[in-house]
Amino acid sequence: MMEPHLYKALSQEWIALQRSFEQYEQSALATKLAAVAISVVAAFTSIDPMIVGAITILLWMQEAISRTSQARIGLRLLRVETTIAANKNGVSAPFQLHVEWDNARGNSVSLIKEYAVNGLRPTVAYIYVALLVISQVAAAR
Repeated sequence: MMEPHLYKALSQEWIALQRSFEQYEQSALATKLAAVAISVVAAFTSIDPMIVGAITILLWMQEAISRTSQARIGLRLLRVETTIAANKNGVSAPFQLHVEWDNARGNSVSLIKEYAVNGLRPTVAYIYVALLVISQVAAAR
């Protein structure tokens, strides 16, 4: 049986992590909307399509970095949920997000790889790929 103070701590941690996880979702949506807005404005103005393409790639990479942070929070959420579900002594200590983040970070190459993996997820990449195609079609005109 889990001690009540540990359960309370894990519950509070879960709530904080879940809020943060959802804030990353809102941030990703705002990034996508910014990319779409820039592309729409560019379609009706004389903004160089290559500049729009470059901005689109920057926004895509920014979302990949954001999604990587969100994924790390998601891993801790799963660990907290598993611990709460196990409901026994010897459980994972609460409030370990940053320790686990630091331990999982690795070197610069592994961090860049992690960003790339998150950036290539279909739910992240689809809008940016579409906008890049549109910007290149516009550039060819």
